[in-house]
Amino acid sequence: MPVVVCPRGAHPSYAQGYYDRDCAFYRRWTEISKDAQALRTWLKDWVYEIADHDGYLAKLGADYWSDLEVAPRYSEAVNYGSRK
Repeated sequence: MPVVVCPRGAHPSYAQGYYDRDCAFYRRWTEISKDAQALRTWLKDWVYEIADHDGYLAKLGADYWSDLEVAPRYSEAVNYGSRK
């Protein structure tokens, strides 16, 4: 199975150890999705008129990610067990 490297490709969800969930994005989406015209405008601005993922990231802007930064927080080894 191929793997694709796509930095920030899980946005608005999180990528564990890389950036946090964008809760503000989800809260805005709740209102947008309730209004047909707002939804059409959002789709035009954020889907149809953006050529690719790089365009999406550029539209958000480099500073956007500062609120979603995470600090390293390593875990100990975990024994999930398995059947013999």
